[in-house]
Amino acid sequence: MVPRRCLAGVLFWGLFLAVPADAATVRGSVSDATGGLLSGAQVVLRGVATGQESTVETTDDGRFQFEVAAPGTYLIIITRDGFSEAARTLDIVDAGAAIELPVQLEVGGLRAEVIESGIIRTGDAIVLVSTD
Repeated sequence: MVPRRCLAGVLFWGLFLAVPADAATVRGSVSDATGGLLSGAQVVLRGVATGQESTVETTDDGRFQFEVAAPGTYLIIITRDGFSEAARTLDIVDAGAAIELPVQLEVGGLRAEVIESGIIRTGDAIVLVSTD
């Protein structure tokens, strides 16, 4: 039986070694218009040339991070319920670069429909008026 401490160390170093040492780091924060940090936003990193995607969710303090193994052009798409989608294009030219990307989402993505209606009394008749 393998001791738990040993197994935990193997898992830690296995994850650490899976990312190339010269990988670029893209990290950032997602906030609303007031500057409040948004947890639970979905952040997608897509390689433009390859179409490969990685997805993370922002942490409780509105942060996200990706390790990018190869230089190239990447699209970052951020979504969260109740907010409009935001997208940014990144050109990563240096392996090992550290990129900080703050993103502010605007309130939106909700649809509301207002219908005006009323009742008009004309003598003995009642007419319901509605405009769409």
